[in-house]
Amino acid sequence: MPDFDKIAQAVLELDGDKVVELVEQVIKEGVAPEKIINDGLVAGIEKVGVLFKSGELFVPEVVVATSAMKMGLSLVEPLLKGKKRDRLGLVVLGT
Repeated sequence: MPDFDKIAQAVLELDGDKVVELVEQVIKEGVAPEKIINDGLVAGIEKVGVLFKSGELFVPEVVVATSAMKMGLSLVEPLLKGKKRDRLGLVVLGT
């Protein structure tokens, strides 16, 4: 069972190398890319946002956390290419 909390914690700890290691591990386990993104990477950056909003983190730390998240995301993105996505609807704009 993948531990998405560890991925989120690595993002929160600004540890890009750890994020890469953990994401590679869950990819090898065959976890769906969407699950890795939503339950691990996004969860971590959401915690960073909460801490930033409360004044516990500052902009440089948010930038490093975002970089750590992107490092993990770069491993997952190739798995999403060519994957059929459900269509939510159609938007028509007119002026």
